[in-house]
Amino acid sequence: MDRRSFLGMGLSGAVGVVAGGSAMLGVDRVRQLGQEGAVGTATVPFLGVHQSGIDTPQASLGTLVAFTLRPGTDATRLARLLRLWSADAALLQAGQPSMGDANPDMAATPASLTITIGIGHGAFVAAGREDRWPFTVADIPAFPVDQLDPRWTGGDLLVQVSANDGGTVTHAVRELMRDAQPFATVRWQQSGWHVQPGVNPGEHPRNLLGFREGAGNPVPGTAHFTDTVWHSGTGASWFAGGTSMVVRRIRIDLDRWDQVPPAMQEATIGRYRSSGAPLGGTSEYELPNYALRGPTGAPLIPWDAHMRLAEAPRNIYRRPFNYDDGIDAAGMPDAGLLFIAFGADPSQYLHIQSNLAAHDAMNRWVTPIGSALFAVPPGVVTATDWIGQGLLA
Repeated sequence: MDRRSFLGMGLSGAVGVVAGGSAMLGVDRVRQLGQEGAVGTATVPFLGVHQSGIDTPQASLGTLVAFTLRPGTDATRLARLLRLWSADAALLQAGQPSMGDANPDMAATPASLTITIGIGHGAFVAAGREDRWPFTVADIPAFPVDQLDPRWTGGDLLVQVSANDGGTVTHAVRELMRDAQPFATVRWQQSGWHVQPGVNPGEHPRNLLGFREGAGNPVPGTAHFTDTVWHSGTGASWFAGGTSMVVRRIRIDLDRWDQVPPAMQEATIGRYRSSGAPLGGTSEYELPNYALRGPTGAPLIPWDAHMRLAEAPRNIYRRPFNYDDGIDAAGMPDAGLLFIAFGADPSQYLHIQSNLAAHDAMNRWVTPIGSALFAVPPGVVTATDWIGQGLLA
């Protein structure tokens, strides 16, 4: 079937039993089997109250692609693209070729593929739906510590593609880009990695600073996670079950950081490098005790420690990837963190980042060089629906 003629159909015509059948074998169950090839054949269902790639287990590889809408792309044309993306995402996550797939054999290794779709404020404006933007801010403002590069900033649309196989990610990204060609152009593309399945189970992975990443994160499936991440629908009923997605490209001066004595690194972060425990503690999972004092009477966790300043009345859910793009034109390492944060409202992130930008001791070694904000609509629960339908239908 021609992929453009498909736009008038619902997902049920394209996916049918495929997506439902694949959903019967969850990622956790596949990994528990421990059988050879299980990682490659594992699937994550596309259908669900929330989009996948947020509260599902994080895959080892991820690519984010932001798009700029072509002039004249209105609500009707945007809906066509979102229907096509939804249909192809459902097929690819089920281990099936997308509509008119250029390389269908690549789809046979889903490797826990997830595809998450975000919509920027500019797309709401282009579609004549600006009044349905669910947040009070249209974008993340530039902070004093930022040195934002237009190459990594902004976007009308976003797809986050994650899997445990590099070929799977590349193939899915290319198919989604092909879908978008009549409607949008690529604004930027960024890739990174996370811990591989089975590596150091039960421990948070380390970032390029050498410290464990993820302590204090809300746990999916808990009431705390629900309150932190999912929008209630208040003031934007169509967005109930959606979330905000903040993307920040943070470059780390690794050469200078490596010269910092370990004790100073730990004071900067507020945690022990080896165990990940908060200073004065023994486990990375225990809560920090900010009242503890050192021999001189000063706080054991300094006032400008990263973890102290990141405390907030309402948390965010961090789901980052490390990145390493080699050496830049000046011969310096171009590496750091693709920081991704989900929250019911971006004000949760803004509160934290305002504190960090003003006082964080880590600002001497890290620089945000990219920034973007997207509304991630709720998922779809039936094969006749598509992502963003509540906004545009």
